[in-house]
Amino acid sequence: MNKKIQSFTLPLIASNLFQIIIAQVSLAIISRRSTEALAAIALIDGFLYAFAGILGAIGLAFNIYGAKAVGQSEETQLNDYLSSVLFLVVAIGVSFFLIFLLFGRGILQVVYGFSGELLRTATLYLAIMSPYILLTLVTFVFTSLLKIEKKTNYILGVSIISALVQVLLSYLLINCNLGFPAMGVLGSGIANMLATLCLLGIYGVLLRESLARGLKQRPRKRAFLLKKSVPLMIQECFEGLVFIIAFEAFVSRLGVSTLAAYAIGSQGLMIARLPALMYGNAVTVFASEANGQKNRQKILAVGKSAFASSFVGYVGIASLIWDFRPAFFQLFTTDVAVLDLLPAILPIMLGIMLVSPLYEITKYLLQSLECSRTVCVLTGCVNSLVLMGIMGFWRSGQLNFFFLYCLYGMNFLILGGFFAGLFYWTIKQRDPQGKGTPLRVKKAKVLLSLRFFVAYNWTGGLIVADFFVKNGVAFCNQLGFPSL
Repeated sequence: MNKKIQSFTLPLIASNLFQIIIAQVSLAIISRRSTEALAAIALIDGFLYAFAGILGAIGLAFNIYGAKAVGQSEETQLNDYLSSVLFLVVAIGVSFFLIFLLFGRGILQVVYGFSGELLRTATLYLAIMSPYILLTLVTFVFTSLLKIEKKTNYILGVSIISALVQVLLSYLLINCNLGFPAMGVLGSGIANMLATLCLLGIYGVLLRESLARGLKQRPRKRAFLLKKSVPLMIQECFEGLVFIIAFEAFVSRLGVSTLAAYAIGSQGLMIARLPALMYGNAVTVFASEANGQKNRQKILAVGKSAFASSFVGYVGIASLIWDFRPAFFQLFTTDVAVLDLLPAILPIMLGIMLVSPLYEITKYLLQSLECSRTVCVLTGCVNSLVLMGIMGFWRSGQLNFFFLYCLYGMNFLILGGFFAGLFYWTIKQRDPQGKGTPLRVKKAKVLLSLRFFVAYNWTGGLIVADFFVKNGVAFCNQLGFPSL
């Protein structure tokens, strides 16, 4: 099983790593023009990525139930899922394209407090990137289909081609090279969109037979996939709104230099977290298949292999980033104020997010076992607790990067612990032969525990936040941590 998971996942890691590196090269090209451009693009990319992750839950539902259909040898059902998910993502993607195109300026003013030149730059970039949600959702469906078919090598090859196209176009369009007009931020957005269209075109050719079979079916599973996607979507919404949009909204108020340093650190963190995310993809396929086969031992083997591999991958990549940090920093900026902040911010981010492999793998395991509602409720409860802590810092006037990020990491640690315990408890509801009680948590016990947790949220959470605010800054200074 471990060999199958590695052969499935390693091409995905290589593909995404290559894409991230190329994207960072493109970001480095635009960052040479101004710190404001770097901050605007990084935040908008995070903003769009958050929405794509939330809405991409529909693609995740297709991945889970499509893989389960394969495990049950139900090809007709797989085609039904494919036609239905394509209908849904096109409808949703077009809607968000119009929203971002028409109301992008107002969204950026309200969410991030942008004004002046930064607002103009960000609005221009968001207008160019407005088709991003539509194109990304369709890409999610195509890659999910390739994952279900165990053809991840195709994903690697196509991603390399698309990434090379993007960096070439970025080089030509951003800074006036080889006779092309200098477009700055506009050129960066155009390069991104054209590369994504190239990606979709190649995927369409590779999947033409599977897509033809799927599109012959009427989209009869629309309501089913939408229903199953709702808990996944709400769960991703909690993550995105609290920790990508809300968290970055607070960071943006610490100043442009801190924002730019955080944006650069986030690029390194994205690379370090890549193994956990990709092994999570493997979990949704292999664990969902095993769930369809009612194979308890296979599910356990998938979980153990994915967690061990993702943890080792995170530590290895984070160590490399830290060892080569001077070159990494210089890739993005020459701003002295930003460079002075980065040596303090980067170890905080990499160290605290050591807990992310536990969270990602256990989350995907539970979702593969059709426990997405429980995952959603737990995520909402813990996220609200952390958000209250962040609001406590804000109200006290002690908005500090170190403690903001500690709360960020606390979220993943608490949820990872809950999810791990819940996974093993759920698995034990079945007998060793894979028969008997379905793979789901008994409602009475779950509701009881959740009621207690919600009560704790609104009482003890306020106490925890107040303690952090009153004592945290002084404790941080005593230990010699920077007041970021």
